[in-house]
Amino acid sequence: MNSSTKRITIFSILGIILAIGVGFLIGFFSNGSKNTDKQKLDYYNNLIKDFDTQGLDHIIKEVKANSIREFLKNITFLPHQAGTEMDRKSADYILNSFKDFDLDHYDIFEYDVLLDYPDEEKFNNIEIKTSNSVLETLYEIKEPILDPNTSPVSKPFLAYAKNGSVTSDELFYANFCMEDDFKVLIENGLNVKDKLVLCRYGKIFRGNKVQVAEKFGAKGLILFDDPIRVAPSLANDLIYPVGEFLPSVGTQRGSILVTDGDPLTPFYPSNEYGYRLEDEIADNLLPKIPAQVIGYAVAYDLFKQIENNKPVKNEWRGELNMSYTYGGKLKDNRLITLNVFNQRERRKTYNVMGFIEGTDEPDRYVMIGNHRDSWTLGSMDPSSGTALLLELSRVMMKLKKENKWRPKRSVMFLSWGAEEYGLIGSVEWVEEYLKKLQANSVAYLNIDTMIKGNYSYRAYASPVLFDFIFEVAKNIKQTSNETVFDRWLKNDPNSDKTEPKVSPYLGSGSDHMSFLQKVGVPCVEQYFARDKTNKYFKNMDSSSYPTYHSSYETFRLIDEILDPKFETFRMVGVIVAELLRRLSEHLILPFNVERFSKELKSEYTSFEREYKQDLLELNIKLDQLEYSIQNLTKVSADFTKRLKSIDKTKYHLVRMYNDQLRNFEKAFLDMSGRDRNSYYHMIYAPSISDAYGGDVFPSVTDAIYDYKKNPSKELLEKIKLQISIVIYTIQSACSVLKEHFDFKRYV
Repeated sequence: MNSSTKRITIFSILGIILAIGVGFLIGFFSNGSKNTDKQKLDYYNNLIKDFDTQGLDHIIKEVKANSIREFLKNITFLPHQAGTEMDRKSADYILNSFKDFDLDHYDIFEYDVLLDYPDEEKFNNIEIKTSNSVLETLYEIKEPILDPNTSPVSKPFLAYAKNGSVTSDELFYANFCMEDDFKVLIENGLNVKDKLVLCRYGKIFRGNKVQVAEKFGAKGLILFDDPIRVAPSLANDLIYPVGEFLPSVGTQRGSILVTDGDPLTPFYPSNEYGYRLEDEIADNLLPKIPAQVIGYAVAYDLFKQIENNKPVKNEWRGELNMSYTYGGKLKDNRLITLNVFNQRERRKTYNVMGFIEGTDEPDRYVMIGNHRDSWTLGSMDPSSGTALLLELSRVMMKLKKENKWRPKRSVMFLSWGAEEYGLIGSVEWVEEYLKKLQANSVAYLNIDTMIKGNYSYRAYASPVLFDFIFEVAKNIKQTSNETVFDRWLKNDPNSDKTEPKVSPYLGSGSDHMSFLQKVGVPCVEQYFARDKTNKYFKNMDSSSYPTYHSSYETFRLIDEILDPKFETFRMVGVIVAELLRRLSEHLILPFNVERFSKELKSEYTSFEREYKQDLLELNIKLDQLEYSIQNLTKVSADFTKRLKSIDKTKYHLVRMYNDQLRNFEKAFLDMSGRDRNSYYHMIYAPSISDAYGGDVFPSVTDAIYDYKKNPSKELLEKIKLQISIVIYTIQSACSVLKEHFDFKRYV
């Protein structure tokens, strides 16, 4: 072969090799491109995927009654009052459980806060003395253990009551300790100034009772739970430990703080860099009179010490076996002394967070929480919620790992410390992370006391969530022929009996407060309630129960009396888990802004009926407020119409509309609008006279209340200012819902 032929052969071979290589590379990159395209397509399809319609079946299968029972048994074995060694141990138990469940992230948060405790040696007590100050009778306030398997708990006391001793030659009965009750005493020629006052639980928050007694000049307050509420005569054979009703020695402990969060660090977190008020300033913000809780047996004895006096009105009577009187001088000129030995201390308390990462929007938080601390063993308040928090974190993480749940958004499980003292744990955490939470939060579900009965579900919620809750309730069977919705509607219907009643007045009775009032996200507070026709509870609201905050709130109370098979626990667990799952999975957030505008219109009608004439007499008109509400009605309807027609395959549109829905509730916040506490929601917020309750347009009703007490030009202008701020927030909500280019003031 000559050299020319040889070169041709070599080039031919090289050409063939090159062609094969090029072909291989083309094929390789073509397949790689196809794989990459498939990955992109799968990712995008998941991004626009809606919630799994089969997800509820997985939840029903996984939520276990026995598992909830074991969690509750572990939590209630020992008392876990905030700031104690058991507070830390219970926090560690929650944290280690999150680790065991293999949650994606978990953490613990420490805060240094001002708490209050009974004296370790002495019981708070009441002394009855002769006119010569010789001691006749000593009532040491204690609760004997009635269940031999129960651990001792803290002494009965009212947290933050002023330490000290006060003596009086008169004792007055002020019914529920509301302002109108003291006015009745005044109308009957009775003066409580510098005297001791006795009153019963009910109607309003205990801290407001102390506040009102202090306002009318009482030097000390004694609180008791009347048997008409907690041990009616019909239930004589059902007193704990036989049944669920309160023994005569039972007492309702609790805080009487009327602000929320650590008293030493208002508005800012109580961490290592937080500024703390000086003691004198802090003392001025705390209760200024001694106060103590007693059992109704002691209350009976105290009534018997009073000289025969004018009998009270019928509505002031309870079921103590005696004649109720307004009070006055004690028999034979005896004296009564109240001794309170409480001690305020700075101590550590702890919050715990478990975190399940969302797949598509990990920076969006669906939150569920309850407090962990208890005055006693707390089988109902709060450990029923803690047991469910643990069970739901276990179940949801298991479903995620088994690819049976794909949360778009992250889910946070939150265990709060020192709630009982004044929502301290949740308030401090929200204050520390407020900016991040406002930017990223979606909703908050509160699960405090989950079992108050075993008949039907009940909820308090932000109006945008009403329809979502109803939809979930309709999809869950409570019995073979009844859904959760059916039973709820039967037990607690609204005024026209078309839907169950859901109150938008969440108040500040639990940890949802900061999330609605500070963060500005829709919230739900929920539990299982009693049958409203239950004859034993005609004088007790369904939000409470007989052994509340007493030593008799034990594991046995639930395990043997209230829910022996833990089926009610399991049912409420399924409901809450489904709410949580859907909030994390729904492509479009299930918020109904039209429902909010409808509720607001109804609330305005009630407000106008009560206040319009008074305001007209002050030359204040409500035309602009009414017009802003009409504007919101139109804007929300237009938003809903656009939302129904969007192309859900375009994720940027989905995200945009979801952000509008998320920011809607926040629009009603105004940090300058109220000059008390830290309630910034201008439509719904706790009442000035009852922290458990709520008002519509609270800053306006507060201003009207202040003006009526003390009319002045300054307070008149305050009413006008508050109305304008409410209008501003409603208009802000309108602007949030409008299209991104629309800055018109009105539709």
